[in-house]
Amino acid sequence: HHEGRAWDLMTLSKEHGDGIVDALLASEGGEADALARRAGVMYMIWDRRIWRAYPYGKLDGGSWDKYTGPNPHTAHIHFSFSRAGGDGLTSLYQTIGAQFPAV
Repeated sequence: HHEGRAWDLMTLSKEHGDGIVDALLASEGGEADALARRAGVMYMIWDRRIWRAYPYGKLDGGSWDKYTGPNPHTAHIHFSFSRAGGDGLTSLYQTIGAQFPAV
């Protein structure tokens, strides 16, 4: 939010949010968390849990942890992006840009 590198995606239901998160964290070509990493997601908060692409404390990157912040994030998924992700410079956006060129 602060630097324009965060996004809150409202969800229709727990199942809807779980489906979005599952799609982002699915493996592709042997790469875990493929879409999240290609989009430049640094972390996401959903349903009282936080997933980080980077190691944190004793947890490896790509791990879920308990989230205890004031908002449980049960009605939306919070995404925080790297600077490259926030600027649309990661491989996911380059692929999308090639498919949908600017007019």
